[in-house]
Amino acid sequence: MSTQMKTEESEQYKLDEIDRRVLDVYQRDASLSYKELSNAVELPPSTIYDRIKKLRRNGTIKTVIPLLDYEKLGLLTTAWVLIKISREKGLERVAENVTRIHGVMEVHGIAGEYDIMVKVKVRDNLELHTTTDLIARLEGVHDTFSTMALCTIKEDIRISV
Repeated sequence: MSTQMKTEESEQYKLDEIDRRVLDVYQRDASLSYKELSNAVELPPSTIYDRIKKLRRNGTIKTVIPLLDYEKLGLLTTAWVLIKISREKGLERVAENVTRIHGVMEVHGIAGEYDIMVKVKVRDNLELHTTTDLIARLEGVHDTFSTMALCTIKEDIRISV
């Protein structure tokens, strides 16, 4: 599904203030029961249940997953790899192949000198080298540039609603 189609679908449903309150608390801790969530947002559990069901059905809530501690899992190196593709190969094809590489967390089409930006989380510099080498060897990849984080000040997948 294209990004434009996703945008059009999400624009069909406008969040109201109750949705925003529910999502704000829910994304901080999705393990809360409906009763606990209802206490936090001061609404009846049945309202919370109905809102979450509606937000799942319309795609606002894609899925519920645990937020893992990367350091405790031994993933101590975060890096970004910029990829320049050969013009005869499509961006979508190269990007799709990049998504299959172990350690790849995010893949974005970007504007500028490079075409794709990839966020990678791996154990160490040796694994980073292996990962960037795999990316560089993909068909359609013309050039890559990597940079890595020395420390992480903030990293959060939650958004302001």
